[in-house]
Amino acid sequence: GLVSIESHVPAAGSVPVARVEAGGVTGFSWLFAPHRNNFDSLALTNVAAIALNGECLRGKAEADHELGYQLMKRFAQLMLERLQSTRVQALDIYANEGGADAGAN
Repeated sequence: GLVSIESHVPAAGSVPVARVEAGGVTGFSWLFAPHRNNFDSLALTNVAAIALNGECLRGKAEADHELGYQLMKRFAQLMLERLQSTRVQALDIYANEGGADAGAN
């Protein structure tokens, strides 16, 4: 299926920051304390999902450092992509706000 990853922006409401297609990953908050999600996931089509037990997986990564390294390497790439996407969305939102203000003056 297709999932929209969204962030709440006070001036704009829910803003999509990424789209995840079949086989993609929607979250990585399980990896870092305080283990809370910072984004919302909205199913745009029918979706089949697999949920992992973050506490169990963190324990296995701690016990097997090679596993931990491989997980971190893959999730670091995902986090970078999500951060860059979020940054672009934020720039678009604030550029549009500035444009509206500039036109009103």
